[in-house]
Amino acid sequence: MVRELAEKLATLEEFSEDVIAEIKFFRGNFEDEVKILKAARAMATVQATSAQGKVLVKLMKPREKICVAVGRCEFEAGKFAFTANEVLNFVEEVGDKNEIHRLTPPIVPGFLVLETLLKSEKFSSCENLTLRFKQFTAAGEQLALQSKGDKVFELRSKDAVKILISVD
Repeated sequence: MVRELAEKLATLEEFSEDVIAEIKFFRGNFEDEVKILKAARAMATVQATSAQGKVLVKLMKPREKICVAVGRCEFEAGKFAFTANEVLNFVEEVGDKNEIHRLTPPIVPGFLVLETLLKSEKFSSCENLTLRFKQFTAAGEQLALQSKGDKVFELRSKDAVKILISVD
C-alpha cells in the first residue's frame, strides 16, 4: 500500500529533488489518483490516493545541495537502522528519482519510514498517522522509537529528534 502511494508521487517529476517535510497517512478506501493540491516557489502539497489509503505530503525545495556524512555506526540494544540496500531497493521499486536517496550514505525516504512504522506492532492498526521530518536520517544511522505520551512518539538518533510521529 505505501509503496503504491510512493510510486504515484514519484510520477510528479517536477518535485523529484524536493524533500519531504511531512506525511499524513489515512487508511480508507479512496479513488486512485495523484494530484498537486498547492504549489509555490519553495513548498508544495501533493496527495496520492488508492483503494487502501491516502497520503498528504508537504514538500520543500532544499536551500542547497544536500550532502550528508555519517560516521561509523555501532548498534546498541533497542536500536535499529535502515541499510543502504533497503533504501536503494525501495527507491528503485517505487521509481523515486531524488538523488539524495543515492548519496553515500543514502538518505532514508520518508515513505520507507512510513511503511516500516505501519508494519510494526505499535502502529499496524493506526487509522491516521502523521510524520513530521525534523532532520534527515541516513542509512546506517542508529534510531530508537521513544514514546512522548499516548499518541506522540519520536524517532531519534543518539543526538537528535529525526521524526515526530503523532497518531490521530
